[in-house]
Amino acid sequence: MAADEEWEESEEEENEASPTAAKASSIFVPLLLNFVKRKGWVVGLVAIACVLLALLASRRDPSTFVGKFEILVEPVTSEQKRTDASVLASGAGKSEEALTEVDYPTLLRILSSTELLQSIAEKLHKQAPKLDAATIFQGISKGLTVQRVSQGTSRFDVTKIIEVTYEGTNPEWVQLVLDTTAQRFLEYSQQERKKNLDSGTQFIDRQLERLNKQINVLQDQQEKLQKTYDFIDPQDKGKDVAANYSLIQQKLQTLRGQLQDLQRLAANLEKKLGFNAQEALIAINLSQDPERQSLLALRQKIDGEIALQSGIFQAISPTLQDLYDQRKNINQLLEQKTQAILQRNRFKAEPNSIILTFQDTTRQQLIQQLVTTRNQLDSSQNQLLKLVELEQQAGRNFQTMPNLIKRYQELDRQLALNINLVNQLSVQREGLLVEKAQKRTPWQIISPPTLPRNEKGTAIAYPPNPKKKLMLGAGAGLALGLIVALGIEKLQNKLFSTNDLELRGRLPVLAKIPEKLLNRLASLPPDLPLNLSPDLPSEKAENSVLQLPSTIIPLLSDLYLNLHFHHRHPPVRTMLIVAINDEPAQSAIAVSLAQTFAIASQQLLLVDANITRPEIHEFFELSSESGLLNILDHPTQVLTTIQKSATLPYVGILPLGSAENPAQEIRLSAHLPALKNIFMEHYNLVIINASTISNTIEFNLLCEQVDGILMIIRRRRLPLSEFKKVIQQIQQYDFPLLGFIEVS
Repeated sequence: MAADEEWEESEEEENEASPTAAKASSIFVPLLLNFVKRKGWVVGLVAIACVLLALLASRRDPSTFVGKFEILVEPVTSEQKRTDASVLASGAGKSEEALTEVDYPTLLRILSSTELLQSIAEKLHKQAPKLDAATIFQGISKGLTVQRVSQGTSRFDVTKIIEVTYEGTNPEWVQLVLDTTAQRFLEYSQQERKKNLDSGTQFIDRQLERLNKQINVLQDQQEKLQKTYDFIDPQDKGKDVAANYSLIQQKLQTLRGQLQDLQRLAANLEKKLGFNAQEALIAINLSQDPERQSLLALRQKIDGEIALQSGIFQAISPTLQDLYDQRKNINQLLEQKTQAILQRNRFKAEPNSIILTFQDTTRQQLIQQLVTTRNQLDSSQNQLLKLVELEQQAGRNFQTMPNLIKRYQELDRQLALNINLVNQLSVQREGLLVEKAQKRTPWQIISPPTLPRNEKGTAIAYPPNPKKKLMLGAGAGLALGLIVALGIEKLQNKLFSTNDLELRGRLPVLAKIPEKLLNRLASLPPDLPLNLSPDLPSEKAENSVLQLPSTIIPLLSDLYLNLHFHHRHPPVRTMLIVAINDEPAQSAIAVSLAQTFAIASQQLLLVDANITRPEIHEFFELSSESGLLNILDHPTQVLTTIQKSATLPYVGILPLGSAENPAQEIRLSAHLPALKNIFMEHYNLVIINASTISNTIEFNLLCEQVDGILMIIRRRRLPLSEFKKVIQQIQQYDFPLLGFIEVS
C-alpha cells in the first residue's frame, strides 16, 4: 500500500542509523502501534468518508444483465477417452486419466487471454460496426468471467465443465457476446484438436524413422556377431563349444596317463640297458654294422688262433708275432670304423663304454623296445602340445560364450522392443489419420448461451451491487487516511511520549523531571545562592526556591540505581551531562546529580565545561576566575584549582574559568586525556557539565574522554528531525550514550 510505503520512508533515517537491521525491524512494530494509537481516529474518519462516497457513487450505477453458457472440455466415458485425439497422440504406458488430464489453470488463462478476447472483439465488431473494436475488447475484458464449475469445496467435487458468464447493461448485447464467445471457444477447441493431431502425426513419423534406423543398426550388429563367431543360434553354439571343450579335456587326461606309462617303461628299459635311448640307437648301429661285425668276427678268429698257437709256440715266435700284428691291425680298423659311426651320429663314447660292446639278441630286443617306447613318447608329447593349444582355444571360446549370448540376447530384446514400438506407433498413426478425417468438435456446449428471463420472456435485470465499490472505497480510505496521518505526523515533527523517545533513541529514559519545577529553577536570579543542604528546616523551605535542588534529587534516584546496577562491569567513572539545545536548568540538574551521588559517599568531581551557561560555581558561592580553561595547558595544576563546598564535602568543583575564547581553548587543547587520568586517580566519579550538542567540535572532544553520556531532553519542545540528527551523529561516532533525562 502507498501508506505503508510512506510510513517506511518516515522510518528510513532510523534504519540507516541503527547498528543492525535487526534493531531497526525490532522498533518498527512498536512505533507503528504508537502511531495507530495517536492517529487511528484520522485514518478512521478518512476511511468512513471514502466509504460514504463509494456508497453514493454505487447508487448511480445502472442495472445489469447476466448470461452464461457451459462447455464440457473433457471426455466423460471410457470409450470417449480411448478415442480422444490426445490419447491417440500420446505414447503408451500412461493411464487414461493421465492421458486426458487437462491443465485447467492454464486453460482458463488461455480462454481469458488478450489474444482470444481480441479475436472475439473483432467478430463482434463485424456484427456491430458502429462500436469500436477497442471499446468492445475493454467491455468483454471487464465483464467476461471464465471459471471451472465445482459441486462443492472438496477437490473431488470439481467437474470437467467450464462456465462462461458475461455481465452488461444491454440484454441483446449480452446475448450476442455470449453467442460469439461460445462459437469462438468451439473454434479454438477445433484448432487445438487439429494442432494436436498434426503434432501427434509428426511426432509418430519422427519416432518411426528413428526406430527403423535403430532396428537396422541392431540387425547389422546381430549379423556381424553371427559371422564373427560362426553361429546361427547362440544357444546351440554355446552347447557345441561346451561339448568340444569337455571332449578335449577328456583326451588330455587320457593322453597324460599314457605319457606317464611310457615314461615309466622307458625309465625301466634304460635302467636295464645302462644307457638311454640315444645311446641305445648308437649301440644297435654299432652292433648291426656289417663291416664292424666282420672285423669283430675276424678279431675273434685271430684271438682263437693266438690261443691255440700260444700252447705250441713261445711269445717271441714269429708265428705269434704275426698273429699279434694282425690283431693290432684289426683293432685299429675296428676303432676307425667305430669312431666313424660315432661321428656320424654326433656322439662321443668313453673307451670302455658299454655301448661299444657287442649287443646280443636279448639286449638288441630291449634296445628295440626302448627306441620304440621313446618314439611313442615323443609322438605323445607332440600330440599333448597340440591338445593343450586346442584346450586353450576352446577355453577362451567357452569363456566368451556367456557374454556373447548375453550381448546377442540384449540385441534381440532391443530389436523386439523397437519392433513392438513400431507396430504400436503404426497403429496409433492410423488412428490419428482416421480421427483427423472426422470433423467432430472436441468440446460440447451442454448449456447454451442464455439470460435468465421471467414468465413473459423478458430478460431479468439485476440491481447494482455496491459491494465492490464499498470495498474499494474502504481500501482507498484506509490508504488515504494513513497518508494524511503520516503527513500530520511529519508536520507536527515531535516526540509524542516517553515511549516514543525510548524507541527512537533506542535507550531508556533514566529519569523524568517536571518541566514546571525546572522553569522555576531557571527563573532564579543568577547571583542568588541555593541551599544544598538536605537538613534545611521545613519552615524555611516553604515557598522558597533555596531547596529546589533537593526536590530534584528524589527524581534522580532511579537514574543513580540504573547506573549503579546496570553499568558495574565496567563501571561508569566519567559522565557527560549535555542537552541538544540551550537548557536553562542544565546546571541545576548537574548539581542535583552530584548531590545524589555524594549522598552515596563517593569521591566526586563536578566539572563545568558549559561555555554557554557556566553556572556551576554560582550554586556553591564559589569563584570562577580560575578553572578548567586556565589549566588546559597546565594539567599538573588541576588539584590546586579544584574547589570544595562546605555543604558537599565529598564533591570537588572545577568551574569553567575565564578565557577570551573558551571554545577555541577546548578545541586546541591536547591535554584532555592527561586531565582525565588525573581526575581518575583522585575521584571515583567525574561529572562534566557540557555545552549543547550544537557546539559539535567541543562536544565530540569531550565525548572521547568519558565513559557515558546523559542527554537532557525537553520532549515537548524538541523537533523530531533534530533529535534524529543528533542520535545519528552519536551512533555514527559510537559515543557511549547511557540514556535520557526527560523534562516533561
